[in-house]
Order: sequence, then C-alpha cells, then structure tokens
Amino acid sequence: MSTIDIILTCLLGFSAILGFFRGVSKGSIRFLSIVGAILLAYYIGIPIAYGIMSTSLGSESLTMAYNSLLPQEGIFAESLVDLSYTSSQQLCSSALTELSFPTFFQGMFLSNIFVTTSTVGVAISSSFAYWTLLAIFFIVFLVILLVLFRFLFNTILGPILGKDGRGIVGRILGAVRGFLKMTITVLILMFLLVLISNTLAHFGNLTLQNYLVSDLCLDNDNFTLGKLLYQTCNAFLGWINVL
Repeated sequence: MSTIDIILTCLLGFSAILGFFRGVSKGSIRFLSIVGAILLAYYIGIPIAYGIMSTSLGSESLTMAYNSLLPQEGIFAESLVDLSYTSSQQLCSSALTELSFPTFFQGMFLSNIFVTTSTVGVAISSSFAYWTLLAIFFIVFLVILLVLFRFLFNTILGPILGKDGRGIVGRILGAVRGFLKMTITVLILMFLLVLISNTLAHFGNLTLQNYLVSDLCLDNDNFTLGKLLYQTCNAFLGWINVL
C-alpha cells in the first residue's frame, strides 16, 4: 500500500468512526439523501448514455440530428480520418470556439467524442448527443431517487434514527456522513495536488509527477484508492481545460 493510500485510509476511517459516535441529525439525512440522489443519478446515467451511444440511435440518429444544426462548411467540414489524437482535439476545440463555447467547458466535450472517423462537425455532434442523453437520464433518475429517498425517510428512517440521531441506525448513517464529508475533502486536496503536479510538469519540473506515478502505481493496472481519486481529479482537470 502506497504512502498516499495509507494516509487516505486513515483519514476516511477516522472520519467514519467519529461520525459513528456523533450520530446524525434529520437535517443531515435530508442533505445526504439529496447529495446521494445527485451522485447516483449521475453515475447511473453515465453507463446508460454510453450504452446508447454505442448503438445507431446515439452514434447516428441523435448525432446526425445535432450535426444538421451545425455549419456544413469551414472547420466543421474538415475530416478527422488519419489525423493524430492531438490534431483531432485541436480541430474540435477550434470548432467549439467558433460556436462560442468557453474554453473552461470545452474539455468536457472533447473528452466525450464518440465518432472520430468522420468530420469535425460529426465528432462534436456525437459529444453533444452523449451529454444530451446523460442529462435526460440524470434528470429522470434524480427525480425517481429523490421521491424514493423521501418516502424511505418518512416511513422508515425517521422513526428508527433514535433520540438525537444516536440510535444504531443514526450512528451508522453518521459514519456514512463522516466518510462522505472526508471523501469530498480529500478529493479537493487531491485536485489541488494534481493541479500543482501538472503545472510543474508544464514548466519542465517532473519531480512531483514522477513521485505520484511511483507512489500511486499509475503505470500499472492495479487498483488503489489513491489512483482512483487521482484519475477522477485528473479527468476533471482535463474537462475544464485550464492549462
């Protein structure tokens, strides 16, 4: 286990234990249910959107519907066939800029292009199609989960939380709340670490980046908690495309 993994495990474990002894309030349960519904809806929507994009409905019908709304000349008509990944990304980025997409948001579209064997217009249209599907399923599942969680709270959780939220169920939920709060905290810290690492690498200093690669085993397929958080933050940094 890497040094970063040990630190993360200790922080998350301590927060969960502390939350267990503190219990949880009803207000915290409502907050957790909203956060949980948002996260679940998003992560349920991702594989469904990916699945549909692998069919003709997503990669052809919806993609071509978006493409019909885009200009059919200029950079949008440029072919991506036989171009390198970098060149393709640069062309698609230029097309998004022409559509007045802020640079801050371009990364999230560039990282979700599904059709790379056609024109620039079709490529970015496939990304629009993916985000449309994800938004639809996110909203659907968010509504379903919020209604479900509210029902569970009113009929089951509320009565069994115990006095001051310190019954056994309240303590378990308190542990979950403590774990989630610390998870958010370490995600923010990891994001800052990744941002510093990438910034230093951009200026030729690879010391921190090499340490992270070594400590988190980024050069192999072994699963570690630190690697998961690093990859999540690195993906988010790529989406916002600030460097």
